[in-house]
Amino acid sequence: MTFEFGDDGARGSTLKDVAIVNDSNIWAVGEIYLNDSTGQPDPTRYNLIVWDGVKWEIKRVPYYYQGEPFYNPIQSVFSFSSNDIWFCGNGVINWDGKKYTPVPIPSNILGSYQMNKIWGRNSNNFYIIENGGNIANYQNNNWSIIISSTTTDLLDIWGNSDGSTIWACGYDMDYSQSCILKFDGSDWQTIWSTHAVSTPPYDYLVSTIWAGDTYLYVGAGDGIYRTPLKGNDSTQKVLSLQLDPHRIRGSAENNMAVACDDGSIWHYNGATWFQETPTVLFRPLYSIAVSENTIIGVGFDATKTNIKGIILMGRRN
Repeated sequence: MTFEFGDDGARGSTLKDVAIVNDSNIWAVGEIYLNDSTGQPDPTRYNLIVWDGVKWEIKRVPYYYQGEPFYNPIQSVFSFSSNDIWFCGNGVINWDGKKYTPVPIPSNILGSYQMNKIWGRNSNNFYIIENGGNIANYQNNNWSIIISSTTTDLLDIWGNSDGSTIWACGYDMDYSQSCILKFDGSDWQTIWSTHAVSTPPYDYLVSTIWAGDTYLYVGAGDGIYRTPLKGNDSTQKVLSLQLDPHRIRGSAENNMAVACDDGSIWHYNGATWFQETPTVLFRPLYSIAVSENTIIGVGFDATKTNIKGIILMGRRN
């Protein structure tokens, strides 16, 4: 199924991230504009759309500055449960099942850069990554800053099942550098970086990362790479793509999916990779979420006369 949202004006709608609580409870975030009752562009900005198993409902989630609400775009959404969902972008917001509550961050923890992604095992211990190489840890209602030893924009973060190892990655928007960071429970270290077009084992820029129980999967340049988490086996390229992968996610290592810059979604069943959607240039998918039976890809569709936010939903037969 394909869903598109947007107005007929100059401003385009874009969805940046998505989280699956269950197959009847899915949250996608970004920036959405609609038309008013007369069919004209409505300047009201929305930043959340929620699937209840039957329909999508568009919502407005407020950030606050000096007590005033602002409905800026949301960059990331992460679900710990149906009553514990976190958002970030220009600030941090928590949904507790009843209301949206801003969670202030001291200015010395995260600066004025855009927050890009959330990952954690529970809402008492999670991480937020930001442009400029910044990492913040929220633990037991307190924020702390992580010294990451890089100024590269961090775009994705993921950890193993027990949280003992966490990886982050990203690249600068001028394409000048790219890196992968690893947290071993005590320290964040740079385990790969480049200032060149290509530095082995990855081709060009690292954009996304995901870990299963056996392998670390990395999206870089025009492919997906796999590195064993144990042993001395080398990194292998396991999938070649036409354009960059924006996000790789999975419910298990035999149920993973990749959202790409050309609008395609690739699925891995543990044995083979299969392209689930046709390549449609100018329909980049920025994020993807995977459950046992559902895959959701989000982004925007620029193949239309006006840019519209797009959601691609696939269900297991």
